[in-house]
Amino acid sequence: MELAAFLHCPLQRLQSETTSTEFLDWVWFMNEKRKEENTVASKTDWYLAQIAFEVFNAFRKKRTRKVSDFLLKFTIQDSKKKKKTPPVTREEAAKRSKAFWFGSLGVSDKKTKTPKENSRKKSLPDKVLKATMEHKAKEK
Repeated sequence: MELAAFLHCPLQRLQSETTSTEFLDWVWFMNEKRKEENTVASKTDWYLAQIAFEVFNAFRKKRTRKVSDFLLKFTIQDSKKKKKTPPVTREEAAKRSKAFWFGSLGVSDKKTKTPKENSRKKSLPDKVLKATMEHKAKEK
């Protein structure tokens, strides 16, 4: 069906005029084309990467990353080469997410406080520090 749509011809005509070898060549070509389309970033991908870049750098004085670092990279994996990873529990996923966001904003969690994080916290804007302190006070 996909090949018929790509070639703009009726399915029955395509089936009658295409040999099995030619059909397999077309399948290979369509897969290669799909891989190429998935590896090239669109305008939307660049726009979303720019938004992620600006959010990431919102509280940083020094910009250490480029917009291209935030482009999503899509690849098609071979089912033979696919590595099986153990499933992540809901608690582990929440812990990873919390650690990522705390690290991105330079805020430390009570359990994982380090001197480096405390020095980063001082460079945050006053509004963010105040909101963080209020949030911590509510937790207690």
